[in-house]
Order: sequence, then C-alpha cells, then structure tokens
Amino acid sequence: MELDPEDLLHPDVPEMQNEEVGLAEAFSMRAMTFVAIVGLAFLSILLVVTPSTVLAASNAATGNVSHEISKTYTGPSAPSDLRVVQVWDNSVELTWVNSTSPNITGSELWWGLNCSLLNNNQTTGTANTYHVYHLSMATNYCFAVQNLLYHNQSTLMGQPFLNVTTTPGYPGGLSVQQASVNTELDVGWALVPGAIVNTTIWFGPPSCDFTVSRSMGLLTTTVFDNLTPATQYCVGLQFYTSGGASPVSRTGGTTRATNASTGLLPTTSLVATDISQDSVFLHWSLHGVGITNVTVYEGVTCTLSEMSTTRLGPTAENEIVEGLESGTTYCFTVQEWNASGPGPYAHPFLTATTLIPPSNGTAGTVGPLTATEVLSVILGVCAAGIAVIAVVAIRSRKPEVTPHESA
Repeated sequence: MELDPEDLLHPDVPEMQNEEVGLAEAFSMRAMTFVAIVGLAFLSILLVVTPSTVLAASNAATGNVSHEISKTYTGPSAPSDLRVVQVWDNSVELTWVNSTSPNITGSELWWGLNCSLLNNNQTTGTANTYHVYHLSMATNYCFAVQNLLYHNQSTLMGQPFLNVTTTPGYPGGLSVQQASVNTELDVGWALVPGAIVNTTIWFGPPSCDFTVSRSMGLLTTTVFDNLTPATQYCVGLQFYTSGGASPVSRTGGTTRATNASTGLLPTTSLVATDISQDSVFLHWSLHGVGITNVTVYEGVTCTLSEMSTTRLGPTAENEIVEGLESGTTYCFTVQEWNASGPGPYAHPFLTATTLIPPSNGTAGTVGPLTATEVLSVILGVCAAGIAVIAVVAIRSRKPEVTPHESA
C-alpha cells in the first residue's frame, strides 16, 4: 500500500477534528443554559412587579384615588353594582356589591361634582350601604366606591361611576294675585337654583284637594281663568329634577268680587255691513284712553263663554269676520282693554245673518256669456271653417296622369 505524503505530514487529523466538534457542543450547551436562566429571572420579575404596576397605571389613567399597593398585590376584583337606594334634597343613600376577595376590611366611598374630581371620601366599614349627608339640593353628584384590603391595600374603583341628582328643596316664592278680571287669578313663582327639569302647578278648592295640575317646564307664571268671583282657591307648587320631586308648597288666593276699574266706556256704533254668505264686515267707534288692544267676540249664541275671540291692535275700528256658515245668525260684540284690564262690552250685542246661496236658474234660461265663453265660441267657429276649406281643397284637386296611362 502506498502512503500519501500528506498523511506523513499530518498523521492525527481525525483526532483533532473530533476535539473541535466537542468544544463547539460544550459551548452551545453552556449558552443555552445561560439564556434559560436569564429568561426565568425576567419572568419572575414580571410576575412580582407587573400586577401592582398595572393597577397603579390604571388608577392614574382613570383619575381614581387609591392607597399604595405592595408589590405582592394580586389584584382582587373591584366592587360593583353601585346604585341609589333613595334620594333626598340634601342626602343620598347608596348600596353596592363588595369584591369577591376574602381579604376585604371595609369600603371607601368617593364623590364630587363631576367624575374627574372626586374630592370627598368616607370609609364605611364592612357594610355595603352608606347614607351621604350634607349635599346641596337640586345638584348633580358623581359617586365611586373601592374596597379596602389588609396591609393598606385597596381595589380599583368599581365601574361605571354613578351619577345622582338630589331632589329640589321645599319650593318658595309662590304668589297668587288677584287679576283685573274677577274670574281670574295670576300665579307666579321663582325657580330654585340647580338642575330643575320641570315645574308643576296644582289648583283646587281652599282645602287644597287639588283637582287641576299644569306642567309648566321652566316657566314662572300662569293664569287660572273661568273662576267664580269672590271665591277662595288653593294653589300648589312642585319642582322636579332627574332625581325626583320636591314637596308641594301651598298658598291661597281669592278672586275679585267685581272687575277692577279701568275707566273704559263701552264701545259704540257697532254695525255690520257687506254681509255675504260666509263673512261679515264689522266696524265700531272707540272711546277709551290708553287702549292696549281691542277684542272682537263672535258666536252662534250671545253667551260669552261660547263665543270665539279675535284680539286686534289698540286703534282697530273694523274687522272682517270670515269662515261663517251661510244662512246662519251670528252674535257679535267688542271690548276695549287698557293696562288695568278689560272695559265693558258693547251693548246691545249685534246680530247678523249671513246670506243664503242663490238657487239654480230656470231650465232653458241662458244668461250672458262671459269673455272666456265668447273666446271659446270664436275659436271653435274658426277651427270649423278651416276644416271645411281643407276638405274642399282636397276634393277639387285634379289627379296627375302618367304617360303610360294616357297611351
């Protein structure tokens, strides 16, 4: 067997290659072991630090206030179902469901005028209800609750936060004044500051057994009319917020025995002219001083409560009453008003009967033609003449003869 010169120069090459492979495998195993140790250490740090870090960041992002949480905090559930038991004008009773954590030591309730600034708090013990006092009436509040744990720990605040509006207080400022008319009472009141959404006015006999109510929104005045002169009545006032209703305040008022003196005289010279089938032209003469408006009454009877009214300007001395039924008798009167109230009605009341539509004409009788009808007749005659001329022209035209036909 012949020897290769290279084998003589490097007789141990296979052994050297085996040693290099072994060193590489040993280095790889040590590198993998180091990476595994570093990964386990990083995972341990995450398990210890992350819960408290995430909880603190969550509280900061939502604006919630909580106690310092230790690094071993595992994050029990927050309390839930925060709701209202009852609302009053200056207090609120709340209830909630505590966290399921076995380490609950109590609760802390937070509130403020908006949910981004809960600047009031109260520790409530282990109970899950609490009555918050010293609030302002008709005011919006935001509430939140969190549970307290051992070692000065606390849960997140329960979501969502709760918005509550306290009810209005006892309404004041209700006044009832005699109107210038002896069948009316003027009622006024002042809205209390706060979140009022509606007002109700109650009305009834002196016993305050109310028989009438009016929803007034945010208005502050109303008038009750068609009352009995020289009679006492009871008026009630009630405010509402989204949280509920206030108590009803009550006061009394008495209508006048007679109308207030206005210095006005009855309107005179009331007459009707230009009577048609559905309208009457009225005119009259004014005599009062400081007149603010004139009211025209119209109806099929002369009973004022059953008549329609039209209010005109202070200088009006005529009016066209339209929309009447033909062949019907109507009653009319006029009344002047000034700043003190209405004056006397025009007497006697005026009656007028609208016209009856004319009956149909006698058969065979023809009235004069209107311009439109005359024009229609002329156009018809012209059209007929043109048609006749065209027919005659067509018939008188000689037919053409071709050479073939002539041969």
